[in-house]
Amino acid sequence: MASKKRYLIGTMVVLLLLGIVAGLVIPRAGRATGRRLVTLVDGRVVEFLGTSMGDTPFTTDTKWERVVRRVLPTFMGNWMPAPIVAHFDGASNSLSVYVKFKNSPVIAVSANGSPFIVEAEDTSGFRYPWEGTAATFYPASGVGVSCFTVRAFPRRQPDFLVYLLDARTGSDLGQFRARNPAFHEYPVWHPTPLPLAQTNGPVSLTLAGLVKHATGKSRFLVPQWGLEAIDPVWSNAEVVAPTIQDATGNEGQLLSPSEPAWRIRASVWRRQPDEFSAEEKFVLTNVAIPAKVRSVAINQSAERAGVHLEVVSLELFSRPDGGNHCLIVSARNLAPKDDLQFQIVNDRGQTIKVIHSDYAPQPDGARMYRTTLERFNGAKTVTMEIIVNRSLPFEFLVNPKDARTTDP
Repeated sequence: MASKKRYLIGTMVVLLLLGIVAGLVIPRAGRATGRRLVTLVDGRVVEFLGTSMGDTPFTTDTKWERVVRRVLPTFMGNWMPAPIVAHFDGASNSLSVYVKFKNSPVIAVSANGSPFIVEAEDTSGFRYPWEGTAATFYPASGVGVSCFTVRAFPRRQPDFLVYLLDARTGSDLGQFRARNPAFHEYPVWHPTPLPLAQTNGPVSLTLAGLVKHATGKSRFLVPQWGLEAIDPVWSNAEVVAPTIQDATGNEGQLLSPSEPAWRIRASVWRRQPDEFSAEEKFVLTNVAIPAKVRSVAINQSAERAGVHLEVVSLELFSRPDGGNHCLIVSARNLAPKDDLQFQIVNDRGQTIKVIHSDYAPQPDGARMYRTTLERFNGAKTVTMEIIVNRSLPFEFLVNPKDARTTDP
């Protein structure tokens, strides 16, 4: 009798465990049949896995699944689908969208070569233009996963639609409903009617209007500026690098008009070397040009306009045609929108063209500039001017409804 009772209890436990497994496995399959799957025109199936914020690790595993795996016998635990664990090191304020291809080889995507893009849509029907990155990688589970980062999305909503688009044509391929991991209360900004005028030192800047443009697949906002130079030195200055932000942390070329206000930030720069004073220039003369050696150490430093500059070296990149030179300069205490400009003249009086200039942020907050220069054409020395271009920042709170639309 006791044996029969133990048998019945064992059978009930097995059935209970089977029910638990079925309750976890079947709903997962069910969730993947609604808006979680997109079938492309060529028959490939894309599965939406989920979202995470920034560099937060992502997993398809749930708390209950982890608990059940610990209590199930090994042979039953193997019946449960293995979780996908992935980690994409995105910007802390961006959304990461994870997908995988179910019935085809993994489609490799990258920031510059993705065949797909994604766009988030809010409840008003506005789609945020995609300004992000994409990558395909293989986490420990061995399943190829594609990740798209999204800079702007409807953060005030608990969930929203995400559209998968053909990157070449911009046409819709399908849609998913995504949970918003950044959903919470956000502040509300209050706009001021246009036009808006501000003065910052030697410049008065007026934001006269906002125009929404659509060119091909691109959609963006163009502020209309009026600039008046109080100091004649700034008479040829120009507005550069305007950005559009909202109160939820979004930033992009065009944001949702459902927000009460946008913040337009811009900087005013000078461009011409003769517009800068001696206090803004670090000049080095008779700098030797590396010919046979790969690098000439310079190691000269100075303080200009509150910025510590160190000219580290002049390097040679050898090629059969002679190669290019690269100037290495360190700069500390530049504001985010400040920059360096470079004026190089050889000993023949010829201005050397700057092919490309960029910098890498350093752990101590400095910037390490690498400026590629055209060939020096037989010159022996050069004179360098490193110019500190301090920008003038401006900020306006505007009503999105003031933006007018142009024809495509």
